[in-house]
Amino acid sequence: MAYVLNAVAILRIEYKAHLTIFNELEAKSLTAKLRTCLRNKIGIANTAPNVLLNRKELYNLIDFFDRQIEAQTSNLILKLNDKGALGITTEIRLRQLQTKEWLNDNPLHVWNYNNVNMFKGNTIAQILCLIGDLGLSIYFLHDNTFKIEGGSVPIIDILKDDYRKNINSLKKKNILYLEQLAYEGNKFFKEWMNISHHPDVYYKGKIQNWWKSIKETVTQDGKTNKIKEEYGDSMKTNNNFFNQRLIYPTPIDRRTTNWIEEYLKKDDKQYIVFEKLIENKNEV
Repeated sequence: MAYVLNAVAILRIEYKAHLTIFNELEAKSLTAKLRTCLRNKIGIANTAPNVLLNRKELYNLIDFFDRQIEAQTSNLILKLNDKGALGITTEIRLRQLQTKEWLNDNPLHVWNYNNVNMFKGNTIAQILCLIGDLGLSIYFLHDNTFKIEGGSVPIIDILKDDYRKNINSLKKKNILYLEQLAYEGNKFFKEWMNISHHPDVYYKGKIQNWWKSIKETVTQDGKTNKIKEEYGDSMKTNNNFFNQRLIYPTPIDRRTTNWIEEYLKKDDKQYIVFEKLIENKNEV
């Protein structure tokens, strides 16, 4: 009886569900009647645990959920290794997934989700959820063209489960790394109005919750905005700009004035100096 179920029923379900991926609960529900049929045939109670049926030394009934993970992962690896049109379209879909989910690198390398139901309609994302839940990953040996340069501490590593619900806001502001939210030298966290890289653009309106959450996580306290050493040491230092214009909020009424940020080196130490621009001329 178990052989018939494995060789006929399970394989037919697998074939018909080739483009549909089920979570563990759905997979168990899908094959519940098959397990009931086997229990009745061998004369054991319906309350008997499934492990008795799946145990290789006993009845060796195939677990459809495990079989699904094995089959879908093998198909994805075949697509990735293909040198023709199939491999090209698979790479395109990976890049589309990277853009949609606002990831700093190849989704195969940095995927942090394991809920299949969050990605209905995207087979690659669902497969990555399945194998990620098992602690597995797939390494893509092609050139590193997926990597987006500009930092070493991705925002997704800070927000974790809250990252996906803030993707649209982060996209609009083109923010991907913690370095974009820190002043040069990576010692202090930027105020909301200063996070734009463009000197003539600043952010007004309501402060986003993701900014508050990041600030609370990476700073030592809310007064000095000093970044914790564990983050500062990991961040990529970039000291390539001098005398850039900032839209800096005053602490009294939050009006904006012209300020200059200057990077100085003295006695083998590095400093960031903020100076107020008194005369707005070409030469001061």
